Amino acid sequence: MPSRALVCCALLSPLCAQSPAELDQLVPGSATTWRATVAFGDLDGDHLVDLVIGRNGPLSWRPGRSGKGDPFDAERALGCTVGVSCESPGQPVLADFDRDGDLDLIAIDAPLGRSERLVWFANDGKAGFAAAADVRSTDGEPMRWPGQASGLAVVDDDGDGWLDVWIASPQLHRFAGGPGGFANTPAMLDASSDAGLVVTPPSASRACRVLVVHERRLVVLQRNGARFVAVDDLGAIEGDAGQTRLAIDRAAGDGSQNVLVLELLPQRADAATLPPQQQQRLAAARAVLQTVEAQRRELYRARPPFDDAAAMAAWRERSADLDRFAAEPRKVLAELLPAKVDGSTTHRLRRLPIP
Repeated sequence: MPSRALVCCALLSPLCAQSPAELDQLVPGSATTWRATVAFGDLDGDHLVDLVIGRNGPLSWRPGRSGKGDPFDAERALGCTVGVSCESPGQPVLADFDRDGDLDLIAIDAPLGRSERLVWFANDGKAGFAAAADVRSTDGEPMRWPGQASGLAVVDDDGDGWLDVWIASPQLHRFAGGPGGFANTPAMLDASSDAGLVVTPPSASRACRVLVVHERRLVVLQRNGARFVAVDDLGAIEGDAGQTRLAIDRAAGDGSQNVLVLELLPQRADAATLPPQQQQRLAAARAVLQTVEAQRRELYRARPPFDDAAAMAAWRERSADLDRFAAEPRKVLAELLPAKVDGSTTHRLRRLPIP
């Protein structure tokens, strides 16, 4: 059981030299893998960032490599396995769980027909991992939460030196960490996530940030007393919102942070094959959607007035107006670029700065 966090967030700078547009470039074969998940960190102590891949069952990794080209070596077995489940491909997270100076692996074990549990694999510092052990509460029992987990974060979110555990299922549950372990009963937070969860630790310049996928949008939340309120909107999720996953990527050297958005997109017709008139319609529809996106971000940056009922009603009406403005151009996009009838999909990886 951890007593304090030495490494709160394990995603460092994996893609500085190369920024692939598709997750398939990082996770070979991911086009045939439903909802692959990833985490980044130095597992073997060589000061190079490695890639951890979560799928159904065995977890794997691609060791980091120096030089130009692919930043990772070929995929290999990690020796860590979680239960096979259609709902949760492990969702690996890296943190120094046992305070020995290296990154351990924490994951969700969700075998079919059994309750989910949170497990961790101790790292020997050279990417050798011990068998799975339950993450336990202060009463010695395995950690429990209601529903199925759509997101996981392990981070010292309040700066007290102890790792805290966050679970989205879809309501956000926070298990506070302390000298005796994690709280028996989680705090129920007034926020939820349709899929994905990222929590950044506080710094001298800003409070803890929480990123969630909510109503097909990537939203930034911040603590306001006992509540978490939306303070920014990073844009729409274009694929299946329920299959979107989030991870943190720390930019090298400058202290900035980015969120990696892993999306599963339906393959669509090629816009270049459209006749000129339809290409003009497509361009006009996209221009309207860009304008709506910009206005929605401004709406969130103004921060919803949660404590003023009348102002909040006006804020929600403005948000509904933007949804109505976007409805017609979205129909145009669906008409001109329909999803392929065979149901084929592709993964996309986006990196966005955390404001």
